[in-house]
Amino acid sequence: MSYDPNEMMLDLFRAEVESHSESLTRSLLKLEQDPTDTVLLDGMMRAAHSIKGAARIVRLDAAVDVSHAMEDCFVAAQRGELILEPAGIDILLRSVDLLGQVSEASKNPNVDWDAFQPAIKSAVSQLRNVLQGQPIVDNAPIAPAVESRPPPVQIPGVQASSHRISIPERLHISNADSIRVQLLAALEDPLDQGQVIIDLSLTEDLDAIGLALMHSATQFAASKNCSLRFENASSALLRIFQAVGVGTVGRSAEIGSEGIQDAK
Repeated sequence: MSYDPNEMMLDLFRAEVESHSESLTRSLLKLEQDPTDTVLLDGMMRAAHSIKGAARIVRLDAAVDVSHAMEDCFVAAQRGELILEPAGIDILLRSVDLLGQVSEASKNPNVDWDAFQPAIKSAVSQLRNVLQGQPIVDNAPIAPAVESRPPPVQIPGVQASSHRISIPERLHISNADSIRVQLLAALEDPLDQGQVIIDLSLTEDLDAIGLALMHSATQFAASKNCSLRFENASSALLRIFQAVGVGTVGRSAEIGSEGIQDAK
């Protein structure tokens, strides 16, 4: 069975949105009780940043624009430049829902993205009003309903095997696309739904896009019931991965001499 590389990349974007939407909603509701909670704000900023990075890789501008505007609000609140009032929190909650609708719509290869533009523009405009402390007009257009594409048919009774993917010296936006395609091909191919090993022995540096890719891969592997193992990571990379939860979200994991590995 063959897979469209663009569709593979979209799958990881969807996994990123799904993994962060629940935590964003929960944190926003808690924030109503304490709008200055820096721990909540930091977590929400990182979640919006991760979604933005994943959306940028798949060139889904609608999700990039909304998540970027959300991130700006969280950063301003972190710096004490903005107090998120209930009306602003409500706009942020609606924006989380809108990102979910964009993610769901991306499953339909024939979706009319132009039909989403009024809702996207309104959400971004209202988020900018929140950022600038301006009055919010509650006249947001509703995103169109779309039919999602049914999930692919799985082939039962296929024996699992193993993949090893070697990450280059620098995992940056310049090469993230090619790595993402390799990861998705390994995780999506029914003939290879077994253990996927990410070899980090050469890797010395990664940017925000590369980090978002590693986090998304962990989430997506869990959704596919695949075993994803990180090997030969440097101590510096391990500290970064620990800080953002790479290797621990979705499946239990442990850090050993070879890096972050799935717990047996």
